[in-house]
Amino acid sequence: MATRLLGAGILLLGALYLALAAQLPMHTLAGPGAGFFPVVVGILLIASGVVAALARGALQVEPTSRVGLAKVAATLACLFAFCALLPILGYLPSAILLSVAALRLFGTSWILSLLVGAALAASTWAIFVPLLGLTLPAGSLFS
Repeated sequence: MATRLLGAGILLLGALYLALAAQLPMHTLAGPGAGFFPVVVGILLIASGVVAALARGALQVEPTSRVGLAKVAATLACLFAFCALLPILGYLPSAILLSVAALRLFGTSWILSLLVGAALAASTWAIFVPLLGLTLPAGSLFS
C-alpha cells in the first residue's frame, strides 16, 4: 500500500511539474527552449510514478530512521536554497554551494566536497552553455 501511495504522489508531482514546464517555450530558432528539459523530467516523473504505483511487491519500502529522514529534509532544504540563490548568485556559485552542502550532509570531507562540487558545476555548465548553446542564470549580484 505504501508503494502505491508513493507512486501516486510521484505521479501527481510529475503532473504538476509537467503542467508548469509546459508553460515554458519548447524550442527556439537556435535549438531547445527553456521548457524542453523540464518537460522531459516531468514525463519521467509521471512514468516513474506509474511504475511505482503498479509494481506488485517489486518495490519494497523499508522503515526509515530519524537520521535518514533528517538527511532527506536537509537535502530538500539545500534544493530550495539553490532555487532561491540561483537568480541572485547565478548558476556556478549556486551549483557549487548545493553540491558541497549535499556532499557534506553525507559525510564527505570538505576538500573532496569542494573539488567535486566545483567539478560538477563546471562540467554541467560546459554541457549546457558551450555544447548545447543554452544560457544559465548569471545572477543579479554579478551583473
